[in-house]
Amino acid sequence: MIFNTTKVKEPLHIAEILNAKTVTIVEKLSISVNDKYIFVPFSVVADLIDPREAAIKFENKSVILSINGGDASEAYTLRVYFDTKHVQRRTYFDSYFPKKPMEDTRYWLRVLKDE
Repeated sequence: MIFNTTKVKEPLHIAEILNAKTVTIVEKLSISVNDKYIFVPFSVVADLIDPREAAIKFENKSVILSINGGDASEAYTLRVYFDTKHVQRRTYFDSYFPKKPMEDTRYWLRVLKDE
C-alpha cells in the first residue's frame, strides 16, 4: 500500500470550510497484490482529507483497507474492498452515522479485447 499525500495551504475551498490553514489530501493510492499493481480509480480517494490511520483485514476472499481521517464533525471512515485483480467497492462512513454508509460505490473490472 502506498499513499501519496500533499499538504495544501490556503486558499483552498476545503481549508476554508474546515477553518484550517493547511489540509492533507490523498493524491493517489497504489495497491499491489503478490507484487502486481492493481488499478485504483481516482474516485476511491478523491475526497479524502487529513487521513490519520489505516488498517488492513481479510474477509470473504477480499481485502479491506480501512482509512480513518478528518476531525470532529468532518471525521470519516473509508473502506476499500479489493481482491487480487481489482478494487471492488468503496464505502464511506460519516462520524455521525458510523454503522450505515453515507456512500457505497461499486467497481467492475472491464477488459478491452482485440477482435
